Amino acid sequence: MALLLILRLEGVLQSWGTHSRWGSRDTGLFPSKSGVIGLLSCALGYPRGDGRILDLQDSLSMVARADKPGMLFTDYQTITKRGGTLTAATGRKRTMQTAGDDGDTIQSWRDYLQDACFTVFLSGPEEALRRCADALQSPKWPYFLGRKACVPTAPVFCGLTEDYASLTDAMARFPLRRGASFPCSCEMDSPDGPVLRQDVMVTSGMLYGYRHLRVFTQRGGG
Repeated sequence: MALLLILRLEGVLQSWGTHSRWGSRDTGLFPSKSGVIGLLSCALGYPRGDGRILDLQDSLSMVARADKPGMLFTDYQTITKRGGTLTAATGRKRTMQTAGDDGDTIQSWRDYLQDACFTVFLSGPEEALRRCADALQSPKWPYFLGRKACVPTAPVFCGLTEDYASLTDAMARFPLRRGASFPCSCEMDSPDGPVLRQDVMVTSGMLYGYRHLRVFTQRGGG
């Protein structure tokens, strides 16, 4: 039997952007691998740029099951500051277009998944899985479902188990969230998978590469 770490990502809002820019922040329909690794890294207390983040990403394989796919929701925002520039979280200056006497304003559209629930299964080295499991139950820093506004509404740690033979076995037999819609859509890391998703970190927080996925439907456990 394989040792697996099981997460349940459930919240009023979650957002897993893969092509976000300053004025338009998208979300994928599934948790991104970089987002899940970022969540684990927050729990572990790894700062941005820490080489352990990429090591963790490279060591783990991931399957995500959409127990409740949620609904897409777009939040329209405006940001105004006198003086012509905004400072991003990275420290870079953002130049904005003049909006008249009231200051400089930019518009921003931010996408979210509303009322979604995903079950995520992770496999990898036993030491890494146990370290992540401990951190999720006693996190160094708060963690979120993609963005800081997206707070989990249920415990993320769902178990560390050897009850399943593989990731696919766990995905098929692990209980669905109550109220799940099935058959459930699933995404699975697969070196020869036909789907490409640009959601793995090449440089932590800055540059992203592609991973191969297999996408299918699964009824899930009772």
